[in-house]
Amino acid sequence: MNGLTTVEFLAYLRSLNVKLSADGPNLRYDAPSGMITSVLKSELTARKPEILEFFKEARLAVQSQPSTIKPIPRSGDLPLSFGQMRLWWLDQLGPGGTTYTIPSLFRFRGDFNLAVFEQSLSEIVRRHEVLRTYFVNVDGFPV
Repeated sequence: MNGLTTVEFLAYLRSLNVKLSADGPNLRYDAPSGMITSVLKSELTARKPEILEFFKEARLAVQSQPSTIKPIPRSGDLPLSFGQMRLWWLDQLGPGGTTYTIPSLFRFRGDFNLAVFEQSLSEIVRRHEVLRTYFVNVDGFPV
């Protein structure tokens, strides 16, 4: 096990269902009964500093990630996502196709308030940009 990197060693422990955690300067483990042999325990003791450092770096990497999605400025043309580009190409190959159209029918019973229904749909569209998305060609490219 000495030839294993820290990640490989941690993966090996995970395959044995050994769970490690850092508690300040202490390294804690939870393992099935009899899984931590004297050899494995001495290996954990020898690797304790590198494992704690690995956990610290992993925690910092997670904490440094932005917690919210930042909006993209809407001042110019936006590129299509991979999925949007795929659908655009399919439409170019077979214009007006209905392959990805899923028709639905709803039957309402009882009193139906059309004004409230329209207001509800308008609010859903207002909140979800994807429902307001349309594509135009600019110099032969979709945006």
